[in-house]
Amino acid sequence: MSLKCRMRSRKNITNNKIWGWRLEDDKRDKKQIGICGSYFGFFMALLDTTIINITLPEMMSYYNTTLKNITWVINGYNLAFAVFIITASRLADQFGRKKIFGIGILFFTLMSFLCAISPSSEMLILFRVLQGLFGGIILPVSIPLALDLAPEDKQGKVLGIWSVVSGLAAASGPTLGGFLADQFNWQSIFLINVPIGIVALFLVIFCIKESYDPTAGKQLDIPGMLTLSVSLFSVTYALIQANDEGWTSPLILCLFLAFLIFMALFVWVELTTKKPMIPLSLLRNVTFNAASLTLLILGAGIMTISLLISFFMTRLMGLSELEAGVTLSVMPLSSAIFSVITSLLLKRVGERWLIIAGMGCIALSMFLMNDLTAGSDRLDVIYRLAIAGAGMGFALAPTMNSAIGNVPKDKVGITSGIMNMTRSIGAVLGVAIIVTILNAAIGSEITAAKSDIIGIIRSDKVFSTAAQEELINAVNDIEVSSSSEVPQMESVIGLMQQRGAKVLAGVAPDKLEMTKAALQSQQDEVKKLWPERIQPELYSGLVSSFSDTFKYGSVGLLLGILFSFFIGTGRRQEQGTEIAMDNKEM
Repeated sequence: MSLKCRMRSRKNITNNKIWGWRLEDDKRDKKQIGICGSYFGFFMALLDTTIINITLPEMMSYYNTTLKNITWVINGYNLAFAVFIITASRLADQFGRKKIFGIGILFFTLMSFLCAISPSSEMLILFRVLQGLFGGIILPVSIPLALDLAPEDKQGKVLGIWSVVSGLAAASGPTLGGFLADQFNWQSIFLINVPIGIVALFLVIFCIKESYDPTAGKQLDIPGMLTLSVSLFSVTYALIQANDEGWTSPLILCLFLAFLIFMALFVWVELTTKKPMIPLSLLRNVTFNAASLTLLILGAGIMTISLLISFFMTRLMGLSELEAGVTLSVMPLSSAIFSVITSLLLKRVGERWLIIAGMGCIALSMFLMNDLTAGSDRLDVIYRLAIAGAGMGFALAPTMNSAIGNVPKDKVGITSGIMNMTRSIGAVLGVAIIVTILNAAIGSEITAAKSDIIGIIRSDKVFSTAAQEELINAVNDIEVSSSSEVPQMESVIGLMQQRGAKVLAGVAPDKLEMTKAALQSQQDEVKKLWPERIQPELYSGLVSSFSDTFKYGSVGLLLGILFSFFIGTGRRQEQGTEIAMDNKEM
């Protein structure tokens, strides 16, 4: 071979190497952009679970509807989300995760736009339900899509970033919602999803490759989907309505019975069908079960802390909704920071001990909240929320990682769906239980406070007998719960003025001035007693109620530590193993 030919050949080899590397770099960059696309969609769906809350009063005023009705803007989303999440995961495994994820983003964005232009509260609730359905597609499918694009040794880091994105979405929700509503209107909280959805859809279409579960087949498990959906709907709806209807009401008992019946039917269907939507043999996996239960407690803990501390800040500390929302954002921001730290510690420490530390932090944070009073500073709340956020950052990604790392690679999709569904059910369950505990505690403490207040009224020498009885009746009529406001002095003064007008109408002219003076002195006495003795008694009772509830909640969260001990840093089982392929041995 001539020197010229050898040089040309060597040049071609060099170019091939260079272009080969460039091709690899292009593929790598495209995959990284694709992973970002899955994060965009996930961020958008999760943002809509927290951005709504602060604008509910404005929506209620806009549509001239009741609080009970407008809360279904939240409840409808959560209900549809929890019911459809596993079915969506299964459909994605069967018919293509990229395809289903893209459909979810497209229609979630469309529903966001329709929510913004809804002509009535009923239409808004309908579009929110549909938005929840498509959110149920986006959230679980985002994880297997991202993991499929990442090398095996980088998947822990991908889950860590997923946890950071989760924290940022939750953190930005209340603050962004308050800012948009304040600067524009409540409709803007839905319109913000439109550009995010368009960018996410573009990245999904051009930067993500299609992936499937090759063992899933194309045959739909209709009986399994129906029985599971009815079962999940029954239990989720029961938990949402339990505090309004009563835990022992016929409706709630029937819903729990329906849950048990349809769940039993679902298990029977899955055991007898050739292609089950959920491989029940996963239940033999101790780590999978422990991770599921841990996520249930984690979801309950984070949601109950958010709910209780929001009530505490607005009802007792006197903060505005926006101030409370900004303060509350400390928790998910702390979670995002500690998620980064967790990703660095994961290989050294292992999943189990990080999860135990995380659940311990959340329980500790809730226990420390029992010392808060109506006069507490915002800094007192902030450092407690930061501890809870640290716990979430330590626990969330390792729990997901342990579950996903212990199932066959092609079962990551359905596992992600189960994990996210468990966390969602945990949040609804936690709220239902903690509100029940809080209302029971408030009932007991306010009854004691009423007795003390009545004693104060009877011992006061300024009030006439009629005024005393009127005030006592007003005190007995006080109803305080987690969903009601603390009664204010102005409402009592208003009642006294109404009674005074009736008294003055029947008074002789020569006694009119004297009667007016007596009535005014009694009103002045109320204005003196209310802030000095009556209101402190009420607030003291409420603070004690919250304190007891925080203590009970922290004890319940210790279950998360117990379940965490059964989580091992397991290795992924190979595709084709018996655990996920069939149910014949079950």
